[in-house]
Amino acid sequence: MSSFSQSVTDHICGQYHNRCGICLCRCPAASVQTAHLIDSTPAGGRVLEVAVDLCLLTADYERNSSMNGMALCADCYISYFAPNLIALSPPAPVLDYICNYLIDTPTTDQKPLNQVFDLLRLSMTGSNVALPDPTPILPYLGLFTIVPLMLHELLDCTISTNHLPELSHLQDNQFAPAPHGTSPADQNVARIFDVLAIAAGNPPVSLGDIPLWLEHPQFQQQRYWHLPVRIEAVLAVLIEQADFGINKIPEINTAKAIGGIIKLQRLGLKVSKPSADDGPVPGVGPAGGGRSP
Repeated sequence: MSSFSQSVTDHICGQYHNRCGICLCRCPAASVQTAHLIDSTPAGGRVLEVAVDLCLLTADYERNSSMNGMALCADCYISYFAPNLIALSPPAPVLDYICNYLIDTPTTDQKPLNQVFDLLRLSMTGSNVALPDPTPILPYLGLFTIVPLMLHELLDCTISTNHLPELSHLQDNQFAPAPHGTSPADQNVARIFDVLAIAAGNPPVSLGDIPLWLEHPQFQQQRYWHLPVRIEAVLAVLIEQADFGINKIPEINTAKAIGGIIKLQRLGLKVSKPSADDGPVPGVGPAGGGRSP
């Protein structure tokens, strides 16, 4: 249950214009669910402690502030997010960038991840930042995906939307409307659910489904959500939830790897890039040694 103050609740609902951030439907004001990214409960406090320990967030992160909340419809919240059947995730390219940063950058030169994400946001303004070139991931910053956590509970489940976005494709390192005839299965093609772009408007009805189970023929199509939340908070929650997730989901594997790499490096262990046979867990060895990539 939300513990946001009335002023924060009003701010979140106003920001989303009473639309669900996932399915984009407009809700009666009384039924909008203002959901925490990191819960205000003791369990959420433990998530924050881990996030601070991993240097993803600082100890003064406000769980009851608007930056830690999003608006959802009752169906998306009660059916899927509240029981932890699905989770938000940074896109795979962003997760891979962070994982490679931790592996490729000597530990003595690494910045805390909360500072890395601050610099990545700065790079979106065109500023040069003291990080490995972030250009390839700039189109994905501010976007998120949905990952299933409990497949046996999601069999045949889909989220319906009245506002299925048109296809976009990656061109000149930015997403733009896809040309006529583009297939949703084409490479570098995605649907971007942008609640802020349609929030104040009256978009046309376009019926569609968001599949939540792996065997659905359209599950592998790329879908992203543009949401006004912090990447590092989403990643912190995903790392906590990844223990309950499934290894078939690349984003879950990489989130596990990021948390594991940080812990291993603190023990003085060198982390190397896994081979194709290693699975999601990076290879480790004593400092100065370890397996070759």
